[in-house]
Amino acid sequence: MKKAIMLSLLWLGILGAFIFYGYFICGDADIQSQACLGPRFSLECRTENAVLWGGFGVGLATCTTIGFLIVGLVRTKHLGKALAMLLLLVSALCSTILTPVSINVASVSVSVEILHGESGMLVLFQTGLMLFWAALTFVVFTIWVLLSKGTRDETVA
Repeated sequence: MKKAIMLSLLWLGILGAFIFYGYFICGDADIQSQACLGPRFSLECRTENAVLWGGFGVGLATCTTIGFLIVGLVRTKHLGKALAMLLLLVSALCSTILTPVSINVASVSVSVEILHGESGMLVLFQTGLMLFWAALTFVVFTIWVLLSKGTRDETVA
């Protein structure tokens, strides 16, 4: 139970960090650019950036926390190494697909048009960035799984 709470908090923390980045930090840069001319505090531009970076955060957080969960299961000998590597690959692919889907769902729920013009290109950029992150986490967690020695006395959440 404690590990499940820790993984949930990790997921929420990563997602919150990317939404914060999109809304406050990346939003300030866009307000100063040609894309968001107008008042200093442009809620529409900030919301759009929060949706874009939040969607990337959903994919990144999912891929990372599932990786930690799989490594924990291998270390406690509840999961074999071959199946763990397969699950890591599936997790990386699903997280990559989850990124544009979550951006689209979030944009519809907050009534922001994301898939038009430069924002549509940013969705493709976020998906490519997530593909790179998924490949990196797959490699890192696979190496971790292959090098891990399991112990039976640990408990699994």
